[in-house]
Amino acid sequence: MNEFWQKFKHRNVAKVAAAYAALSWFLLQAQEAILPTIGAPVWVQQTILFIMLVGFPIACVIAWASDINTQIERADSQPENRSSPYPPITKHQAKKSLWMGLPIVLVIALFAFYISPYIFDFEPGEQRTELISAGSTAHDEAQSPRFELNLGDTGTSEWGLSTEIAISPDGRYVAFTKNADGAGEVFVRDLLRNGSTNKLAEYRWATDVHGILNFSENGEWVAYFDSGILKRVRVAGGASQDILSTTLGRTSGYHLLSDSLTFTGRDDFVEQMSLDSGERSVVEGFDQLDTSLVYRWPQQLPDKKTIMVSAASNVANSESVILLFDKESSQATELITNAVNARYVAETGHIVFMRDSSLWAVPFDLDMRQTVGPETKVVDNVQTNGILGSAAYAFSDQGRLVYLEGGDVAVATAELKLDVLTRAGQIVSTLDTSGRIGQLDISPDGSQLSFTRYENAESDIWVYNLDQAIPGRRTFDGNSVRARWADSSTIFFNVFSETRGLNGIWNLVADGSSAPAPFLADPELFSGAATQLMSVSQADGRLFYFSGAAQIGQGLHYSIDLSGEEETTISEIDVTPNVEDVWWSRLEVSPNGKWITYVSNESGSNQIYVRPYPEISGGKFQVSALDAVSPVWSEDSKEIFFRSGNRFFSASYEEIFSESRAFIDLKNPEFLFEHSIVENHLTFPGYVHDASSDNFIILSTAGGGNSEFQEFSYTGETTLTVIENWFAELESLSPRLQ
Repeated sequence: MNEFWQKFKHRNVAKVAAAYAALSWFLLQAQEAILPTIGAPVWVQQTILFIMLVGFPIACVIAWASDINTQIERADSQPENRSSPYPPITKHQAKKSLWMGLPIVLVIALFAFYISPYIFDFEPGEQRTELISAGSTAHDEAQSPRFELNLGDTGTSEWGLSTEIAISPDGRYVAFTKNADGAGEVFVRDLLRNGSTNKLAEYRWATDVHGILNFSENGEWVAYFDSGILKRVRVAGGASQDILSTTLGRTSGYHLLSDSLTFTGRDDFVEQMSLDSGERSVVEGFDQLDTSLVYRWPQQLPDKKTIMVSAASNVANSESVILLFDKESSQATELITNAVNARYVAETGHIVFMRDSSLWAVPFDLDMRQTVGPETKVVDNVQTNGILGSAAYAFSDQGRLVYLEGGDVAVATAELKLDVLTRAGQIVSTLDTSGRIGQLDISPDGSQLSFTRYENAESDIWVYNLDQAIPGRRTFDGNSVRARWADSSTIFFNVFSETRGLNGIWNLVADGSSAPAPFLADPELFSGAATQLMSVSQADGRLFYFSGAAQIGQGLHYSIDLSGEEETTISEIDVTPNVEDVWWSRLEVSPNGKWITYVSNESGSNQIYVRPYPEISGGKFQVSALDAVSPVWSEDSKEIFFRSGNRFFSASYEEIFSESRAFIDLKNPEFLFEHSIVENHLTFPGYVHDASSDNFIILSTAGGGNSEFQEFSYTGETTLTVIENWFAELESLSPRLQ
């Protein structure tokens, strides 16, 4: 045996095997360190491993054949009488050995063929997503191949969304957004060219409408909203072009075809525009539907006669339904309840829709315009915003589905909390509230906090006693929002109900000892549900409100005298150009009644400004340098607080008065802390400053601190799930009734 090993160590087979093993070990270590760093796709690592496994026996066979050839040459060159450690091999034996080697190579090839499906499996076990159908779990055989697509750090929009996505009709390109403070960027990822990523465009938030990506029918363009203006940019890059040049008032999807655009217009009705002529109009008969609802995410079905649309209250996932609108008869038919953001899948004959942050499907017969099977959950946990009804999913014409795992990031169904923080950002306590709340305001003495609580489509005013740590309900009609303190015992708030004919400003006693009463309830003085109470001046007893945000470009600020010394008059406050385009403008009066703050996007980004009051034409002073919103006056410390994203700042000031003018000397803003905040048109304002304790009360996600809902592999990064051949899986999970 020892003699055999001594001879084997000198063979080429042993040397090649040892060298191959050492080189393979080095390559495996190198790829573990290098490939993830450069973002190489999974198939690169799989290919290297496959070549190593198959190449090892082939290298050994070649080395073995080399040994035989070497022995033949030595045998021919040595004299017959010289002794040799290598026994002579005849040519007949060499041919016999080669014929034996050929089947070995064939066996290796057969081995490679059978193991390749297991090596090139794009569905890593630890990254699989279980599909849950209605009443039962999906069978393994229904699963289509999956892989993950890492987008890096995409930030978070003011709606709480990590990104918005779209996929080209051929499935080659995935468009997505990255968020910064008050702005976003559009990128496109080429799935065929090693996942190369290119930046296509930038856009501003500035209104309720921004982002919302879509591809053109030919896949050459990506459409997106920039400050409410619908634009498009080529996938190959270049300058952006306007598609719809007038701003829209609500965040909503749209359906872009080669010759037409279907979208939600300013009055929340569905409109259509010819891309050739540019003519637009409300779809005939649509304005006769329920005017209290918002119609979002329209899609014109292939028959060109039917529009599918989501109909909901302000909260899209609350009692939302999917309607089919017949353009010929102007009749709307309810198709699916408790659903939003539906899309028709022409290739399989399904309608897919969102319900409770999951993707559902139902078979649909377009000719009969009715469902022909049960509703089935097909993908769990998709990131959504329950206010907008938006959802991070898209599919190509070829059946490639891409989605972002997550939950509802909005107040619509999210559990929120009220964190109490110090000026340094340390959490002191969390107030004992739960559910869907928003629109905070604190009493002048700092003892009580008012907020709006939402229950489905209803909303009421509550008051939290900070000393006793007890919340109490103050209104019971389900139509009350945006409470503001006039003093420590009186609250003003908005009431709006179209069905009950209510629209205006009411007031109530803070301790709930008497019923709420109307203060100014003339519907002609207000512009629908868009009326927003902003603040009450303690110095001169004036109430400020904003009206008309649903009609972009028509909103204005007003003030009302509360002193009772004069007749109730409404005075218009024309503070700046473009402020009417921003529902978070939040005009607020300083504690001494000498100044007002507001937010304007007149410079192209949201900035905070100060003007003297009531002589607002006496000057204009800019507080912020970064994109900023939500100004709050400190009651006693000569500061203005504001935020930029999740970062909170303070700007100190000094007042200078002369006989003819007033000046305010603003210091450079000082960073205070960073903390998550949920602030949108249902929750705004999402924080207050308590002067008595110098603490902040902030509406935050139930996860706490700076945490966001994340259930993907890369912490702090956005990772999409891609499902190949998803249509086959869809048909398996959601079959038609026979």
